[in-house]
Amino acid sequence: MRTNTLRLSLPSLNDRPDDVLYLFSYFLQSFIHRRQSLKRSLKKALIQHDWWGNIRELHSVALRYYIFGDTLNGAYDSLFDIPDENRKESLLDTASLQLDMKHLEKTIQQILIGELQEKGYSQKDIAKLLNISRQTIFNKMH
Repeated sequence: MRTNTLRLSLPSLNDRPDDVLYLFSYFLQSFIHRRQSLKRSLKKALIQHDWWGNIRELHSVALRYYIFGDTLNGAYDSLFDIPDENRKESLLDTASLQLDMKHLEKTIQQILIGELQEKGYSQKDIAKLLNISRQTIFNKMH
């Protein structure tokens, strides 16, 4: 049984640049087991990044920095997950101005499933809410 005892609403990482630096340092320290000062250029890159994700995105960035660190030579773009706009399929065929309803439905389901997962719902819970199988949930997310 899952209980909802505490609900926290945190501002996005974009609104908390000091937290970004603190959390990045914390994650990095947990990997290398010692404090390490951050280069000014790295701090700038972390603060200027558009954090579309959450703490997990920041954790991934810290892990990538731990792995690639000195090989980056101040070019930190490879640390960040940047959605590739060219790889997205278009929902609107501008030539015929017709909406691809199947793709739209799939996209909406993926967004809804992602939001429910972020809120802590299990695949079983999501499948029950949407009246589809857990395997379908898994397939739609991958």
